Amino acid sequence: MEWSLFLLLLMGHCSFLMGQLYNYHYIKQNMNWSAAQAYCRREHTDLATVYNMRDMNRLCGDSCKEGWIGLHDQQHTDRTWHWSLPGVEYNESDTNWAENEPNDKDGPENTVEMLKNFKWIDVPDRSNPSFICYDETGPSKYIEIANEMTWLEAQKYCREHHTDLISGQDQLDDLKNHTKLNGTRWMIGLFRDTWRWSDGNGSSFRNWDQTPQSNHCAAITRDGRWRSESCETKKHFYCYNGWFSVTSAKEVLFSSGFVCLFVFLFICLFVF
Repeated sequence: MEWSLFLLLLMGHCSFLMGQLYNYHYIKQNMNWSAAQAYCRREHTDLATVYNMRDMNRLCGDSCKEGWIGLHDQQHTDRTWHWSLPGVEYNESDTNWAENEPNDKDGPENTVEMLKNFKWIDVPDRSNPSFICYDETGPSKYIEIANEMTWLEAQKYCREHHTDLISGQDQLDDLKNHTKLNGTRWMIGLFRDTWRWSDGNGSSFRNWDQTPQSNHCAAITRDGRWRSESCETKKHFYCYNGWFSVTSAKEVLFSSGFVCLFVFLFICLFVF
């Protein structure tokens, strides 16, 4: 019984560690984005990187405070495609673009619609009468929403009522094989941008409010959404401390698994 209790305590500690690979710190000093970045790199690890809504809840606690995070617009770099759902990575070899797409036909086209034949086209972020949400826990995994919204509005709706916009070729293949759709074209969770994280990781998570991203540094607002602001504005900011250097949401999971493997090996070598 004593060994069983000890084992349970160790496994509980493992679960605790999985949620503590990195800690956030709110710094109540007014600095512009570059000065905040330098401070975080000197005193902690870097300006805060956010991987998912769980991180947002950890970062904000009971209420969000305004402040810089580590996302900034590298406007002169190539735009990169991302899936909205954290942990789903865009793979250039696993796509379903229509012929001659993507093409920026009507100017910068950074969001994607799926046609009735399941082919993709790039489009501006405009209102569309239909989109598809993914729900990882509900009775139906794929929910067709016939409600005119922009891409950002649709993303917000799916995250509040389900899990996220449908993301990744695996989900789209599953949708094609198991779900009958009523519309003719739908927004999906694919987008591209030039925003990058200060620590160089590839997290695709974005939580923008509905205002245009006309500036080049990202800050959290009091309602928990993100807004682009002038990088020279002075404000408080969020740093993070990390146990591991991770570059994607998948590596967060890998690092968590590493911690638990270490605990398991400790049990095997020193307990039994």
